[in-house]
Amino acid sequence: MIGILDSGIGGLAAVREIVNRFPLVDLTYIGDTAEAPYGNKSREAIRSRVLKCLPVLLRENPRLLAATCHNIAATSMDLVERFTDTPVIDAVTCSIQQASAAVPGKGGIGVIGDRTAVSGGIYETGLKRLSPEAKVYTRICPLLIPVIEEGYAQKPESRMLIKKYVFPLKVRQVNALLLGSTAYSVIRKEIRRKAPKRTYIVDTSVAIRDTIIKVLEQNPEMHAAVCKNGHKRFFVTDVTNHIKDAARRIYGANIELNRIVV
Repeated sequence: MIGILDSGIGGLAAVREIVNRFPLVDLTYIGDTAEAPYGNKSREAIRSRVLKCLPVLLRENPRLLAATCHNIAATSMDLVERFTDTPVIDAVTCSIQQASAAVPGKGGIGVIGDRTAVSGGIYETGLKRLSPEAKVYTRICPLLIPVIEEGYAQKPESRMLIKKYVFPLKVRQVNALLLGSTAYSVIRKEIRRKAPKRTYIVDTSVAIRDTIIKVLEQNPEMHAAVCKNGHKRFFVTDVTNHIKDAARRIYGANIELNRIVV
């Protein structure tokens, strides 16, 4: 089984990509919807929630863990790795590696994402480590997640916001644009339209899927263990009709969300 640790429901976009590639994957998802979004929370607050949600996921005995939230990846991966020997991948590392591979030499890399992850400097640090000569430009985009979750992704309000956030990076003529949230997959086409024509778009959901493909290709035993029955379970720390509707929009289908107490 693959375990997915998320701050809310945005990681369902990554789950969709994983399931499309591995229909028989057994998967358990935990989203902390009671405390979402994490984008404006402190590092300490996020780590506190990870310490509550992670043990619940580990009790399911996953063979592979994926932290699909950029804010968890930016603040708490040391905690995750401290509490388990299970192989772990995370949203930031997956997307940084893909962006760096797409931009050789002195190219420009743009990043759009939440306040917590972007302001922490993890993108600049990670990208500079892999591509020392690259120029990195970041933009904090606090309104994109609410637009997606409220169902405005295909409406004029969304297009206006995307233009506002992406335009400064378009002026910079970035060679790659890293989407710092799995939920941004929902508005990827519109971001593509607003970005420079030749800019490579790094969709975190796709980057996570591609990383899992590589891990399973390199570990046939793990592949066989996690792709058996196609059994998928979705747990969240709060369930409302709004959360159900938003989950359906992001995942692309109706799913059963089971409330858990952490």
